Amino acid sequence: MKKEKTPLVSIQPKTVQPVTAWQHAVLFLCRFFLYVSASLGFLLSFLFILSKPWNSEAFAPWILVFSLFFTIVQSIPKPKYQRRLLLGFFILGVFLLYLKHENFLLEIQAFLGKLNHIFEDSYGISLFPSYALKGDDYHLFLPAATGVFLLLFYLAATIKKTFFLLLLLLLPPSLDFLLNVNPSFVSFGFLLAAFLFWNVLKQNQSPGISALAVPCCTLFLYFLCAQVLVPTVSQHLFQWRKPLYTKVNELRTALFEQASDTSASSRPKEQVRSRESLSNTAPVHNNETMFYFSSDSRPLESIYLRGFVGKTYTGSQWKSCEDQLLEDFLHANKRDSQDNISLLHNIPFDTVKKQNNSLYEMTLSPAFSASYSYLPWGVQIPDNLETGESNELKKPFSKSVSFSGIPLALSDAQILESPGLSSRKAATEKLYHSYVTKHYLEIPKNKLSTLSEEIQKLPVFQSMPKQPSVSQIQDAALEIQTFLWEHASYSLNLDPLPFGNEFVEDFLFRQHQGFCIHFATAGTLLFRMYGIPARYVSGYVIHPQDLHATDSGSYTSQITDASAHAWTEIYVGKGGWIPVEVTPSAADTTASIPQNQEENSQNQAQPPKPVEKEPEVSPEIPGKNPEKGDATPSQEEESKGQKTPSIVTAFLSILRLLFLLFVAVTLFFAALLLWRTLCFRKHLGYFAVSSYDCFQTVFRSLLKLWERLYDFSSKGLSDQELFLLFTERLPKKEQKIFLEFYQMAEGFTFGQKKPEKKQLRDLRTVYGIYRKKLLKNSSPFRRFYISYILGW
Repeated sequence: MKKEKTPLVSIQPKTVQPVTAWQHAVLFLCRFFLYVSASLGFLLSFLFILSKPWNSEAFAPWILVFSLFFTIVQSIPKPKYQRRLLLGFFILGVFLLYLKHENFLLEIQAFLGKLNHIFEDSYGISLFPSYALKGDDYHLFLPAATGVFLLLFYLAATIKKTFFLLLLLLLPPSLDFLLNVNPSFVSFGFLLAAFLFWNVLKQNQSPGISALAVPCCTLFLYFLCAQVLVPTVSQHLFQWRKPLYTKVNELRTALFEQASDTSASSRPKEQVRSRESLSNTAPVHNNETMFYFSSDSRPLESIYLRGFVGKTYTGSQWKSCEDQLLEDFLHANKRDSQDNISLLHNIPFDTVKKQNNSLYEMTLSPAFSASYSYLPWGVQIPDNLETGESNELKKPFSKSVSFSGIPLALSDAQILESPGLSSRKAATEKLYHSYVTKHYLEIPKNKLSTLSEEIQKLPVFQSMPKQPSVSQIQDAALEIQTFLWEHASYSLNLDPLPFGNEFVEDFLFRQHQGFCIHFATAGTLLFRMYGIPARYVSGYVIHPQDLHATDSGSYTSQITDASAHAWTEIYVGKGGWIPVEVTPSAADTTASIPQNQEENSQNQAQPPKPVEKEPEVSPEIPGKNPEKGDATPSQEEESKGQKTPSIVTAFLSILRLLFLLFVAVTLFFAALLLWRTLCFRKHLGYFAVSSYDCFQTVFRSLLKLWERLYDFSSKGLSDQELFLLFTERLPKKEQKIFLEFYQMAEGFTFGQKKPEKKQLRDLRTVYGIYRKKLLKNSSPFRRFYISYILGW
């Protein structure tokens, strides 16, 4: 019978203190809580990024399975069985994802599209421009990402290095911060719980029930403060801030604003209206001055100064738009409300500016403390005017405001068809378009039956698609205008509205007369019946013929209350709310419905409109020689203003890109450093289950180091052949070290002694000395391969 060979270093089980069944149960429970907390903290952080709610049916089973699996793996004492289970877990996960690879790839694309959308919205850069924003549920992607996170967390928890574990736990809230998402108290609390449970396991491998008291009490106090005390106490403790803030604003207004504008105190303050009543009583005008308006050129179109904006029609009044509705909608899609409202308002202006259309420089000075912006849609919104969907100002202004742009008309709507929006603006406009479709197509039920029956016969209405083009909208507008003018004429002398009669149907089918609020109300509802989002707007209108030239080359107008007017605004897409004039008395203005291109061109050629519509300065301005191409100071400042933001924006984009690159490189080297630390500590025996196994691991690592350093191999040799090889090929100094540690290994294998800490420390010191020698004699690439790939 062949005698079995004796191994070079045998492993004998280390005598340890027996662990009770209760301690095993507490240890298992603590590990399970560790992985459940880590996975929940990671998953909730990503759900906040993706704007998705928690779904117990979709995610809870995966979390329980993953946590139970890694708990079982960590409870197995032998590392080789742990590695086999992890390998099986990886293969099974890849196989399951392969079975659902189509859905999994779609969810990955949706996730990249979401990240691209967030980066564009927050930083103005596009990382994944080919992926679009979608609303997938991520039922495969998020469990897969959670599994990878728990795998890395398991490796970090195994080496017992606080740095790597904290790096992983801080990764989810750091991503939230980077992507401009506020992490919740709950997600951060679960990550804190994972660190506390890991700290218990690090300090005691056999914890008792008392060891769980500290983390449990800490977590209880954390969630108590986060969910109960902070909201409750702050609500009452900081109530003094509001009256203090109000008082400071009053003092600031009294000291500075009234001092800078002495006439402001005498100006009446406009009241914000939540609704506008409809009646047959004609308005009374006192020819009182309301605004002072000036422009550097005479506009080609009428300028509509937008005040009250009506969204909901009740039959007797219009209710205003609610800023909170849009803010809640944007907040639900993780958008900063005010930034995106300003972005939407400036889309038409940016489109006109990009297409090299002439822009007017205008100034508006109200004679009262205005509570609405009174700015035409499509002009650049000044930074000092903060408004919302209702057009109400956050703070009434009483001074002049300067802005640039062109007054939009339906004949100019083709400009908005191909605006060339950035992906950030396109995504924001897409969200706003869904909001507009939801709120600006409302028609009161059972109140407009006669009107609904009448328009069923109209040809354009019968052929109207769900998503009409600009030309189809123009055709619909012409048909609506014709319908209104056939059924009613303009008049201020109307009979009182009979009690119980619906306002629009009484106007069209009984009275057959009305003024601007009648036509604007009926026009708004008709556009909605055609499937075109529309809203009712009242304010003031400035016609081109109302402007008077001055000696300086500008045009001014003093707007009185007789210019008060109501009209319809329709949404043609791409951020464009276009004023449509459907009142007969104002039909001769350039904002009326375009019938064909020839009529538009003829209207544009008629005086008193200026001939030029280019960016160049009009030859009417004194001191200007157009042949030499001299630019006025205002043009030079405008060109500088156009260049400077682009340079600053490009510089900021480069800085953000460099920051993201720095973060990516840091994460890569952190992962590489984690791998190197795991391998290096493995070679030094830190994962060994006993001191014997530790000594054997370090000794064999030293032998491999000598093989590579002195260029020979012991692969496939017996223990005796290996001993002879090392005694022959090693230098004398190394031979002496080899024999000394070899004799120690034999003594530990066949004797009763255990390796002492000093002996293990000496062996590791020798390993470190020859490792440095090997790295010193290697090329940079070989040095990197040995240190970070092999982990020596």
